[in-house]
Parts: sequence; C-alpha cells; structure tokens
Amino acid sequence: MTSTLSGGSYGAITYTSSDTSKATVNATGVVTGLAVGTTTITATQAAATGYNATASTTYTLTVTIGTPTITAAPSASSIIYGQTLASSALSGGTASVPGTFAFTTPSTAPGVGTAAQGVTFTPTDPTNYTSMTTTVNVTVVKATPAITVAPTASGITYGQTLAASTLSGGTASTAGTFTFTTVSTAPNAGTSAQGVTFTPSGTALFNTTTTTVNVTVAKATPTITWATPSAITYGTALSATQLNATGSVAGTIVYSPASGTTPSAGTQTLTATFTPTDTANYNTATRTVSLVVGKATPTITWATPSAITYGTALSATQLNATGSVAGTIAYSPASGTTPSAGTQTLTATFTPTDAANYNPATGTVSLTVNKATPTVTWATPSAITYGTSLSATQLNATGSVAGTIAYSPASGTTPSVGTQTLTATFTPTDAANYNPATGTVSLTVNKATPTIAWATPSAITYGTALSATQLNATGSVAGTITYSPASGTTPSAGTQTLTATFTPTDTANYNPATGTVSLTVNKATPTLTWATPSAITYGTALTATQLNATSSVAGTFAYSPASGTTPSAGTQTLTATFTPTDAANYNPATGTVSLTVNKATPTIAWATPSAITFGTALSATQLNATGSVAGTIAYSPASGATPNAGTQTLTATFTPTDAANYNPATGTVSL
Repeated sequence: MTSTLSGGSYGAITYTSSDTSKATVNATGVVTGLAVGTTTITATQAAATGYNATASTTYTLTVTIGTPTITAAPSASSIIYGQTLASSALSGGTASVPGTFAFTTPSTAPGVGTAAQGVTFTPTDPTNYTSMTTTVNVTVVKATPAITVAPTASGITYGQTLAASTLSGGTASTAGTFTFTTVSTAPNAGTSAQGVTFTPSGTALFNTTTTTVNVTVAKATPTITWATPSAITYGTALSATQLNATGSVAGTIVYSPASGTTPSAGTQTLTATFTPTDTANYNTATRTVSLVVGKATPTITWATPSAITYGTALSATQLNATGSVAGTIAYSPASGTTPSAGTQTLTATFTPTDAANYNPATGTVSLTVNKATPTVTWATPSAITYGTSLSATQLNATGSVAGTIAYSPASGTTPSVGTQTLTATFTPTDAANYNPATGTVSLTVNKATPTIAWATPSAITYGTALSATQLNATGSVAGTITYSPASGTTPSAGTQTLTATFTPTDTANYNPATGTVSLTVNKATPTLTWATPSAITYGTALTATQLNATSSVAGTFAYSPASGTTPSAGTQTLTATFTPTDAANYNPATGTVSLTVNKATPTIAWATPSAITFGTALSATQLNATGSVAGTIAYSPASGATPNAGTQTLTATFTPTDAANYNPATGTVSL
C-alpha cells in the first residue's frame, strides 16, 4: 500500500517511520510498504530564516487485514468411495488476490452420491489477507472391491445346478458373498471354468465384481425304478409282468434271468442292467428286486360221505380222498375215531413227494352225525297233602346218560288236590350228541287243613270295644274269619277267650279251621276333674269352694286336708281320693291340686296422742300402739327422742311373732 504526505514550504522536510516493517517513507513523503499494523510517520521541517527552531508533525497510520473476494469457485472432479477430499481433485477458481484453494476437511471420505463440500481459499499473503470459504459439489462414485483370493468350488454331479453352497473360501477387500453368475446352469460332466460374482455387503457403496472358478462335474448315475413284483407260483415263466424296470434317462435294460425263464420256488433275485444312451454324462446302473416264487398247491378230490349215527367209528368208507400228484394223505379225525353228533369237518392233509416245489394241501368234507335219544326212569311217587311243595321226594327221575332234568310242575310248586301229572324233561349234558327226552308219573294230592295265625292281643282297659286290633287272626290261605265275641263288643274286666272260625275260599283244597286267644281286660281308672282353686288368705278354713273334684263315673271322694281345716300360708297340696261305685271294672283314683295360701296382714291400733310441749321426750304415753296378733313394735322416732315443735309423724313398724303366716305392718299417727 502507498500513501503520500504533503508538507509546507518554510523549510526542508525530512520523513521517518517508527516501524519500517509496517511502512517506509521516502524523502518526498511517499509512504510505501504498508503492512497490517499501526505505524507512526514523523515529518520534521528544518528551521527557516527568521525562525528559531525546527517544527515536526507525526502521523499515525493504522492498516487492517484485508478480505479477498472469490470471483469464481473451483470445480471438483469425481472421487471413488473410500477416497478422501484431496486438493488435487480441485481445479479452476479465482480470487481478488493470489492464493490457493483446498478442501476445508481434507481427511473426510464422503459417502456415495453428490454433496456440497467446504473449500477454503488461503491467500498467498496471509499476513494482510484473511482466508475465505466456499462450497463445491463433489460426486462420489461406488468403489469396486478387489478380489484378493478367488473361491474354490466342490465337485457336483451332472444334472445339478451351480449352487452357491458348493463355493468355499475366497476373500475380497470388503465383506460380501460369492455366488455363481449363472446359478441355473447345469454343466456337462468334466471340468470347466464358471463365472462367479462377488456381491459386497454394502451394495450402496460398492459395485459387484466377477471372477471365475473351475467346477468339476461328475457323471450322474441314472436311477432305475423297479417295483418289487408280486409273488408268482411255481411253474409261471418270467415276463414283462415281472421284468418291467425303467431308467430315469434314455437307455437300454438287460435282465437276468431272462424273460421266459421259469424260476424255482423260493425267493429269487432278478437283476436289471441299465446302459444309458448318453454315456458321456451318465454311468451304467444296476438294480435288483426279489421275486417270491410260491410253491404250487396240489388239488385233493374227496366226495362228501353219507350221514352216520353218533357212536359209528370212521373208516375208509368216509376217509377216501385222492391227490392230483404223488404223495401221502393223513386224516383228521383219524380212522377209528367216533365223531360227535352234528356236522363234522373231516380233513385230509396231503404231503407231496416233491416238497421243494409243492406245498402240502388240505381238503375237507362235511360229515353228518345224527344225535342219540336217552331213556328216562321214574317211579310213581307216594301221595302228598295239599300245600306240600314238590321236592326231590317226588321229582326223582333219572336219565340213562349224564344230564339235567327240568320238572313240570317245578320243584317248590304246590299242586292242587286230586291226581296230578308230573312231567320230567331230560336235557343230556352232552347235548351235542343226545336229544332231550321226556317222562311222566301220576301224583295223588289230598286236601290240607289251613292254619290260623293269631297273636295274643295286648291287654285292653275296661270300656274298650273289640276291633281289628284284637280281632286280627289270619289264615294260612285265602278265606273269611268270623269272631266270637263279635267286633264292637265291650268285654268285662278279667281274662276273656276270643274265638276265630276260618272258612277257606278254596274249599276244594282246604278244610275249615278254628283258633282261640286269651284277652286280658284291665280295670279302668276313672278320670278326675279338679280345677286349681283360687288363692285364700291365712285363717280361711277349707270348704266345698276348694274341695270340689268330680269323677267320670259314680263314686265317692275323700279329701286331705279335710273340709274345715285351716291351711298354713304358702303353696299347699290338696288331695282327693276317689272310690268308684263299680269296683269290679274301675280302679280307685287320686287327684291333687295346689292351693296358694297368702300371709295375713295384722292390724295396728294406735290412738292419736295428746299434744306435747317442745322439750318433752317421747315415751309410752305417745308410743302405745298395739298389734292384732302377737309380735313386736319398733317406733320412729324412738322412745326418748325430743321432737321439734310442729306436727310430727310417728311411725310404728309391727313385726309379727308368727312370720310364717303374717306379714309385717306399719301404722302412723300425728303428734
């Protein structure tokens, strides 16, 4: 910076700077080399003619730091993700003073995309000029990872696709995964290079990249589908029914044993050898299945034999079967056996001579064996009385073989009077071989005499009429009963005989019957009625007012205490003893009631005493009351007391000697 100082014309002027680093001044006052800061310039003028001294003037120059102007911002070339903001990426850009442009945060590694980044302009003269900032758009493109170690692939079989699971190993400059580029590819057998794509984990920041890996593809072995064939019987030749294997790919199949072979009985192995048409990619394959060859079963010819009767032994007449091939026959049941009655199965077991290829055979026929009929033995039983239940005494038939016998009428039945037919039905134990049989006998049944059940009745009291309570006899069978004495009769006291005559309803089977019982008739006890008498006061004598009991029947009363007695105070018991007029049928009776006898209250006789003068002590002159009965009197005020002037009340309290029958009493007078 340059500045010019101007002076006067009175003398020569010299200029000096206080700090030549901040500013310099020449002889003519031109200031140059101005720098930021404060500088003092002194102008000294020499003395002029006619003046005694020199003159000087000082000037203070203050220079502040300048601010440049950015006239054009720089531009930035693209960088790759992971790079920092290097100044070398900046180009262009101008300012009002010399200087350089650099990123404000050069260590920053921005993310992928375009974003404004700070740029700082630093002037070449930093002493006099300040730095300035602006922004520039920086485009960051994805980085491409470096594959440091390619992966390896395990072998696959022809027909398999390039699955990522066969890849192993492999590293790159960033995290990610390796997969086959054409994963649906199924390469031919052999070894070939296949493309592998590395996909970084951060796809927003990194591009995918590719490499190759050798994949070994082994030949595939075709599968042979061959269901286990159904069993065949010895003598059947092999055909497409058994030889029906198929390959999973095109090819030809050869069988062992060959079609048309007749295999022996047993489990045989069939083999199919498959030769694929595409031998470059497929191996030859073999499969076996097991074929069960069952033995053949001969036929047995055997006519159904004629029926026989139970007990007939089997013989060649029934056991006459023949086989379709050479062999021997065994029978069950064996010859000589006696079969049970019914339809029996005879079995012929045929054992062929060629046991390797033929099964034993069995044939059966049905043989009808008819049942036998047993005999029943039964003696005529002795006569019984009606009411006798049938038992083993009458029902004692026997059969000619083991078995059970059911009787009609059954055991326990009571047959009617007359001649009855008993039937025995015999069921043999061996019902399979014997028929049931029946036998009969005649039984004489005589009439029975019924029994009368009649419990001795409980004793009754005279006056009770006979009823079903006493007349309750029952017959052992249905019928009617008449009684003597009849129902409704009132028997006298004592022991009475009751008679029941029974007439059976079933007169055809029962005779009439009679029964008796003894009945005790007890004397009756009359009922006494006696109301509780009203309370009386001590000194009142008993009369008919209290002694007024009555009876339910005629008779006389005696009382205790007797009429005219004066009972003591308190609760007294009065007793009435009743003697009935009809002593044959009635008992004496006794009744009681309670009588309340209240205490009597004595009277006090006490004349009003004459007036006295204050100061006179009370004495017998005033205190002279008397009771109506023996007793003692206490006074208030007491004898000797000096009453006040005025009208005073004197009180006499009487305590009877006979406190059991008399109440205390009180009397007053005015003095």
